[in-house]
Amino acid sequence: MADVSAYDGMSAILKLQAFLSIRTTGALWFLYVLFIIFVVQRLLIKAIWKSNKIVLTWICAFVAVNIASYKFSGPVHHVMLYNFYFFLGVLIHRCQKNSVKSPFLLSGVAATVGTVILILIQPIGIIDSIVRLITASAYVYLAFGLSKKCENVFCKPFYVTSDLSMGIYLFHEPLIVAIGSKLPGEMRGAVVLSFIVVGVFFSMGITIFLRKIGLKFVMGE
Repeated sequence: MADVSAYDGMSAILKLQAFLSIRTTGALWFLYVLFIIFVVQRLLIKAIWKSNKIVLTWICAFVAVNIASYKFSGPVHHVMLYNFYFFLGVLIHRCQKNSVKSPFLLSGVAATVGTVILILIQPIGIIDSIVRLITASAYVYLAFGLSKKCENVFCKPFYVTSDLSMGIYLFHEPLIVAIGSKLPGEMRGAVVLSFIVVGVFFSMGITIFLRKIGLKFVMGE
């Protein structure tokens, strides 16, 4: 979610500069983080899959780095935080035939308890980092398992939006900022709903429109 206050008091030119910078990259943070993670994983991938012991060792290493990421900020924090989930996705993909047989009840309980702790207790520091790691991992596994069990139902929306995903990533942030900046401070939580209802569909519409008029290069296509 964007920090709307980061753009307060800026002219349109300064907002654009801040949006494209490391300081307030908005949706673009995903691009450089994913690029770095791809490089890291590509360099390690052959060494990682030599044996189950090595895989387990790297899982532990990625978990430790993920937990420690709360002490950092900016690109370093994002790479440390999300590198584990990228590897988790690769691991699930390689072992997908056996993964669905694992207990969904345990993942459901972990996801529910973790969510309640994060919302009601709001831990800080390393405890917060550990709870987020467990909760997010449980949700990742649940999402994968449910998609495999109900593939025809759950995957159709993703098939529709996958071709528009880059446009959604690029355009949803300015829409959220524009909407959030017009709301009173106490109402900015409504930006979440605005993103779901307005941001995604408007972003899809902008993407389709740019393709229709031949301006695909705006999205790097």
